[in-house]
Amino acid sequence: MFGIWQTFMMTHLIVLVIAVFLLIKTKIPSIDKFFWALLMFFIPPAGSIWFLFWRRRL
Repeated sequence: MFGIWQTFMMTHLIVLVIAVFLLIKTKIPSIDKFFWALLMFFIPPAGSIWFLFWRRRL
């Protein structure tokens, strides 16, 4: 049975994988992709969620 911490980490991992896949597919300049990748990996949950919301504006 999963605890709250394991559930959070599994959810974060799924969101991160989806965000990285969509980042690769998005047609934006390479420097912007690099910025988003850094944001996703250094501010893990927030960076991925910010990217997913930002991507909707395109």
